[in-house]
Amino acid sequence: MRRDLCPIGSWTRAREGTRDRAVRFLQPAKQVFRELARRCGERGGIGDPATLALLSLDELSQSFGGDDMATTIATRQILYQRFVDATPRFFITSPDTVPSIEDLEAEQPTAAIKAVTGHILKGTAGSGGTAIGRARIVLEPGDCVDLEPGEILVCPITDPGWTPLFLPAAAVVVETGALMSHAVIVSRELGLPCVVAVPNATTRLTNGQRLEVNGTNGTITVLP
Repeated sequence: MRRDLCPIGSWTRAREGTRDRAVRFLQPAKQVFRELARRCGERGGIGDPATLALLSLDELSQSFGGDDMATTIATRQILYQRFVDATPRFFITSPDTVPSIEDLEAEQPTAAIKAVTGHILKGTAGSGGTAIGRARIVLEPGDCVDLEPGEILVCPITDPGWTPLFLPAAAVVVETGALMSHAVIVSRELGLPCVVAVPNATTRLTNGQRLEVNGTNGTITVLP
């Protein structure tokens, strides 16, 4: 079958093309926004882009015009932190099902049971092979300062920004992912065992635990 007639190939190219267009469109917009924030700061206003991003477009215009938005920003920062602390729903099927912060806080899961020696966590086999190493829990790629060569990278989800962290890792364990996810594709390219869709991996496992990751069977065994 010709590749240009293959549905899977077409969808794969379309997905990558969409990502490419998004980067090309958003990068100039980010550069403009950061420059506006810099100029706003020079005039005595708010110069931090991350803080200004809490405002709507109309509020942003008011801020650039010199209006004091401190109270609005303080309120948004509190709301933002509440969303950061809440675990989001795994699936949102439509705009009508987007939960409020009150909904999320009411449905937060109970603390996951910590895995100890002998426990086996199960997920989806992503990239074959077996590796043994110590767990390194990483929640954000920019916060990774302790990952050592030969350790097992355990994370919630990955995207291209995580790719450099795969290089020193002996294996990869991800809470969210499927057979065409970023973690699986990169792990296969690098020859790393990878298990995805492992519920609560970042909270059940602990830094320093010795793990055996079986990317063929989709299991993570906690070793003595």
